[in-house]
Amino acid sequence: MAGVPELIDALVKGIPDARDGFRLLFSANKFPGFQEELTWLRGDSGGNYYRLDDPPMEGWICPAMFRYYQAAPKQIYVKAEPIRRDSQAPVRQSRLRSPSGEPRRAAIG
Repeated sequence: MAGVPELIDALVKGIPDARDGFRLLFSANKFPGFQEELTWLRGDSGGNYYRLDDPPMEGWICPAMFRYYQAAPKQIYVKAEPIRRDSQAPVRQSRLRSPSGEPRRAAIG
């Protein structure tokens, strides 16, 4: 993970209390609100190096990335955001069915 802690620090710089946790979204495809684009540089030791342009830096992502991708994407789009704590999380109502088929309500946070 050489260089990745520094990349993450750059991504979370505007998140209060990021040391207490944050959510990192990533995709090989652009998604609404993505924060940064990481560009593939080269493979090395089973992992891959990616570059962030601003601030200029690069980092090595370990082979665990292949749990999400069959091949290293040429770009990875990322966004770091604060974690919504239970007191802030919206609650959705979902209708579930019991084993007998009767509807049940459950709060999903």
